[in-house]
Amino acid sequence: MTADPTALRRADVVCDVIAAVFIALALLAARHATADLPGAHDPDHFRDIAQAQTVRDGRFLSDPYYRGEWAWYNPLLAWTIALGSSATRTTVEEFHVHGGPWLNLLAPLMFYLLAVRLAGRRAALGGLTLYLFFITGQEHSWAVATYSPWLFSDNFSEGLFFSAAFAVLSADQRPGTARAAIAGALMGVTFLAHTAPALILAIMTCALWYRRWRMLLVSGGAALLCASPFLGVIALHYHFHVEHAAPLVYQYARVSKEGFVETLRHNGWLIGTALAGLWVVRSRFLATWMVVASALTLYALAPPTPLLPAFHFWLYVTAVLAILAGALLASLARNTYLFAALAVILVAWHWNAYVTRPDFQAGRFLSARRNADHIAAAAFLRTVAQPDDVVLGNDGVVRLIIGVAGRKTVAPDPLFANPYIEYESRRADRDRLLASVEQGDLAAFRPLASQRDISVAVMNDTTGCTMAARMFPLTWQLRGDICVSIVRDRPDTIR
Repeated sequence: MTADPTALRRADVVCDVIAAVFIALALLAARHATADLPGAHDPDHFRDIAQAQTVRDGRFLSDPYYRGEWAWYNPLLAWTIALGSSATRTTVEEFHVHGGPWLNLLAPLMFYLLAVRLAGRRAALGGLTLYLFFITGQEHSWAVATYSPWLFSDNFSEGLFFSAAFAVLSADQRPGTARAAIAGALMGVTFLAHTAPALILAIMTCALWYRRWRMLLVSGGAALLCASPFLGVIALHYHFHVEHAAPLVYQYARVSKEGFVETLRHNGWLIGTALAGLWVVRSRFLATWMVVASALTLYALAPPTPLLPAFHFWLYVTAVLAILAGALLASLARNTYLFAALAVILVAWHWNAYVTRPDFQAGRFLSARRNADHIAAAAFLRTVAQPDDVVLGNDGVVRLIIGVAGRKTVAPDPLFANPYIEYESRRADRDRLLASVEQGDLAAFRPLASQRDISVAVMNDTTGCTMAARMFPLTWQLRGDICVSIVRDRPDTIR
């Protein structure tokens, strides 16, 4: 018996409408989570803000912390924040906090469209429901595929990954040079946002098209062209030579050698459902995606050479698991209207748990307590120091004030330092300089400050500010225990 085409179209429309409603609800929850927040809350945020402020100051591929060095972290998010803050006439930090719900919105939209193309609308609705509301649970949004109010580079790049994957799938189903070029270009743009999803896409494409050399060459060329602004820096300037591995070998406890078995056990229901869903869908594309993302996750848990933290790859494992689990659930409920009604009921039942999840609440709690004195100090520092001035400060001052101001420093937190630049001598010099200020030892301070070309010092404790005021003729005491000191008049003269 042939299905009524009109009835099928109506069922498709129902799925599309409910998917749109779910995405709109997630957007409203995200907007509520970021409403009236004064600033960012996560160390990753402050790294991105520092890079974006550097871009807004006209240095599009500069290291946010080291003078004279090039960007080491994928720059697309920083470019986007800089452009958005300039267009809206807000500060970089304000745009970062309040732009997250909008900039991250591409991810659920493209997730749904990709899932529709791979498994049908009912399966896509099931996958989207899991993706938006259920698989995150108690986890951070940057460790699991989901839509987030917070502008982490992982969440920002999800939408680009799904867009590029959609283009690769389209070219795979209907081969052609133009489609291959579009897919490659989107892979290159994804690389500008984050390395992990671009690497997954590149390996997937090679596995899918290993017999289509012309398409591989076209897509690879387009990808390299779009990625070249950043790829050229780390390949031609730094030659991928890692001097400081800390940012690349960091392991999130739940996706580490010690904690990964427990994470797999915790996600057993999702993994089991997804494997059964793979049998239902039997998609070569989804199988390739799952194998590649899983293999990279396992490799990154204990890499022989530094690659990337494993959780960056695990995020995309959870994304494909959500699609496959949705496919299985859709196959068990063949009536679209019943399936859609069950999805609505589940989301309504789970809604309070969703909007009060730790990722929302902790982020809002910490952001609401962003120190206004630090924001004011960053704004003041921008008036007394030039973008290329080197400013002395400890890890906290660099993260919360100096970087936010878009100024350079001797050494940042090791997890956010350029991996292609030697770090330990910089850290040791910074610590000696800070100790000399604390001790009021100008004789020890002068030669090392001259060597590191320091123009300004920012202290954030009573002792440091008291000694700085005695050592340097020009010191501003700001609110709280924060002070800013001019330590020299000219590049060759320490006062």
